[in-house]
Amino acid sequence: MLVGSGAREHAIARALDRSSQDKSIYCLASNMNPGIADLCSEITIDNFNDPEIVSRYAIEIGANMAIIGPESPLEEGVADDLWNNGIKVVGPKKPLAQIETSKAFARDLLTEYNIPACPKYKNFSSLDGVEEFLIELKENYVVKYDGLAGGKGVRVSGDHLNSHEEALVYCQKLVETGGMFVIEEKLIGQEFSLMSFCDG
Repeated sequence: MLVGSGAREHAIARALDRSSQDKSIYCLASNMNPGIADLCSEITIDNFNDPEIVSRYAIEIGANMAIIGPESPLEEGVADDLWNNGIKVVGPKKPLAQIETSKAFARDLLTEYNIPACPKYKNFSSLDGVEEFLIELKENYVVKYDGLAGGKGVRVSGDHLNSHEEALVYCQKLVETGGMFVIEEKLIGQEFSLMSFCDG
């Protein structure tokens, strides 16, 4: 069973389809993706962020493995619920998924284990100390919403924020929505993603 309906999941479906192993691919999606639909025995549109809905569908189709593409179902504990129902999952359980779903968790983890890849940062849930930290970072700062925002939660100085005043306005919006946020030193260089697979 494939969970998700974006480009990432389409690539996964294509890879599964190329496999020589005997298989039936079912997809639980948030919207109709014709490319995925062409590769699957069935595509069902439903709320894939709801652990109960996902597990019920997996049991109905007799899934023996689930591959979760998007981050949001992982944040909601979908992998945990599938494991609890005896279904193997490619994708981390909720506590481990925090490395992707929480900027603060990821930065704190790097700091706790002295992994030398962490810029200067602080976590905030109010405006207390924000202005002082921005002054310390001068014009090299990034404000990140601590959670999933579909790539829309990050504001970079010089690109999205042109002054400390604009940064404070954005931080205030995050506080008003009840969100925690991270302010960190802006790193200059080329960004890349490294994908790794492990057995736990």
